[in-house]
Amino acid sequence: VVLRNEDNRGVAGGRNVGARWVRKNLDSNYLVFIDNDTLLEPESIGEFVRRCADDPSIGLVAPKAFRDKGDSHLLSAGGLKFNPYTGVLHDVASGELDDGSFDQPRCVQACPGFAFLVRRDVFDSVGFFDEHFNPYGWEDADFSLRASNQGFRIAYAPSAVVYHLGGRAGRGAIIDYESHKARSMFYFVRRHTNFVQWLCFCLVLPVRALARIGTELSNRRLDIVRVWISSLGQSGHGKDG
Repeated sequence: VVLRNEDNRGVAGGRNVGARWVRKNLDSNYLVFIDNDTLLEPESIGEFVRRCADDPSIGLVAPKAFRDKGDSHLLSAGGLKFNPYTGVLHDVASGELDDGSFDQPRCVQACPGFAFLVRRDVFDSVGFFDEHFNPYGWEDADFSLRASNQGFRIAYAPSAVVYHLGGRAGRGAIIDYESHKARSMFYFVRRHTNFVQWLCFCLVLPVRALARIGTELSNRRLDIVRVWISSLGQSGHGKDG
């Protein structure tokens, strides 16, 4: 079944359309979300399900990911890690050699958006993806952290292998993406931090911004520098900032 929206609903909106259709029309216990630039090994869906089938406390499952088939270095192995004091969100084990160190199942903090499983029951407790993050950025980590706050565990299934061809490393920087993600960062961090963590984030942010500007300048991306400065300024003074 292909559901065609009349307009671009964004990542969160598109996933919500699919999730609502499945919950209404199919008697399915699990939903697997993948990006359009993600490929799965044939057994990955089954491995996703096996990781949580016997444990109803597991609400989401993250895969082991590579940039491309045959790569020896990982893209992600252990979901996403969020530091509420700095606002840094990153893929666990990104760039690490796949030497067997990341082959043990375990619980993790959040799932990457390019491929993950969600137990149907999670939507009853958490609701759907927050469309404030449309068109893209942060909605995956936000959904995971909201599920965790409702008592669901997030699991890592190393035997569920996927390949994510996109991401900034794969497709380069996109101006609209960078602009929206910068603005949404404030909304995401404020939602998932307490007062002390938020204060630390605000103190650390100028240092992070300078480091980011230095990186983009070294790559001669003045357009990205302008976008981030503008977007951060809007976020810091806007109603969602």
